[in-house]
Amino acid sequence: MPYFTNSQGLDIYYEEKGKKNEKTILFLNGSGANCSMNRQIAGLLKDDYHCVLMDYRGYGKSQPSRFNSMAWCAFDVKELIEHLELDKVTLFGHSMGVSVALGYCKAYGMQYLDRMILTDQSPYVTSDGDWTHGRLQGRQDKDMFLKFVQRIFDNPDMFFMEEIPRMLPGYYPECEYPKEMLEQGALDFSWIPQSEEKGAGLGSMFDFREVVARGMRGDCDPLAYVATWFDSGYQDYRPVLPNITVPVLYLAPYPGTEYDYESNLYYKEHLGGPVDFVELRPGTHMAIYEHLEETIRHIREFMEREYE
Repeated sequence: MPYFTNSQGLDIYYEEKGKKNEKTILFLNGSGANCSMNRQIAGLLKDDYHCVLMDYRGYGKSQPSRFNSMAWCAFDVKELIEHLELDKVTLFGHSMGVSVALGYCKAYGMQYLDRMILTDQSPYVTSDGDWTHGRLQGRQDKDMFLKFVQRIFDNPDMFFMEEIPRMLPGYYPECEYPKEMLEQGALDFSWIPQSEEKGAGLGSMFDFREVVARGMRGDCDPLAYVATWFDSGYQDYRPVLPNITVPVLYLAPYPGTEYDYESNLYYKEHLGGPVDFVELRPGTHMAIYEHLEETIRHIREFMEREYE
């Protein structure tokens, strides 16, 4: 299994799919998941692009650390890029992976980057003052955020099970969704299309009965989970966006579940470079899988488009 040892002595797990060429996509997964979350999309792109997947420190097969945050995850991203001797990389962040990508830009600017693909994470995930676009359609303020952190410390497996309904359309009565999506059970994402042929077990990724049964330690170290959750809740990346000058494809779920549509629009209005803004309708936090063929088509078009 491929690992590299970073400059802090941590063994970081990664996978490569496809042939090395000048068009590399480096996938950054969400909180509580590991690189298996990205295998299906990478499998559909690997014939034309060099796809790199990684586990953050303490996630999946990577070694845990006493230090963990968006900045430390970004540090490992940079060192993996250097280890593989890559240049002109496209960072693809979903959910917390967006925060890792923005953390990278905050620390290292546009170094090694050619473009970015981002989907569904507010630049500041906690509603605060006049900022009303935190998680859960703005419901997550600082008090709720700290209660969530306490729940993770108390019982990460139980918290993860409690989180699942908060990804589902039925949790958000203010949003209009098709009837078949609203009728899904708390552990059932059966409306999401599967690709057994080229995928890598995405079906089991969305069988949350299996996820709950194996427990949080099956996907990441609980302390890594709480550390990254805590740090991401306090990071305000709004000031970073104007400094991102590489082209960005933003895949925006509508009406969304975890984040409201306005938090996605904020990127379109504040990024410093060219923005391809694409709506995925109707879409939840998992819209890139719900609209898999459309997602792949937009990624291919974006990767082949010429920018000045």
